[in-house]
Amino acid sequence: MLSSVTAMPRTPPQHWHADTGSLFLNRKYGVGSQPESNVETDQKGINPPPHGVISFWTLIDIPYRRGPTEFVAGSHKDCPDSEKKLVTFGNWQNDFCPGVAHVIAEAPVGACVMFDMRITHKGGENTDRVRRPQLYITFTHQWYVLLLLLLLLLLLLLCAPRRRSCSMLTLPL
Repeated sequence: MLSSVTAMPRTPPQHWHADTGSLFLNRKYGVGSQPESNVETDQKGINPPPHGVISFWTLIDIPYRRGPTEFVAGSHKDCPDSEKKLVTFGNWQNDFCPGVAHVIAEAPVGACVMFDMRITHKGGENTDRVRRPQLYITFTHQWYVLLLLLLLLLLLLLCAPRRRSCSMLTLPL
């Protein structure tokens, strides 16, 4: 998917977020779970490879004053809740597995930054007087796109007969 995001001059920072969550929440810590040979493993268990990667291309220099994207590196990894620690970045706190780090992606014009869709991140505050345009390209596995289309079709089928607003419907996954 191709898109663009432009932070206008004097734009406040975004809230911390991940573009998607893990598709396999805590299944790896069930009784008798074993890593499969095609899955990345570490000492804590299984951390599946990403189902999607986002890249953004800077169209101007992005120094700190223009609000570069900030990341919680390692936030996409999963571990048992008992091992998670409360981490603070500025006025924001969340529980993460050990080893996360705050990274600020200042970048020159033409740079490409790529990240796992599950990583927690935010756009920084643009205190400059110029726009901060960036080109985004999202790469996903074909099965992930098909899953989203299937969920959209299911949503439409559930909403249409009842003539309800689909924006008010939450699907259990």
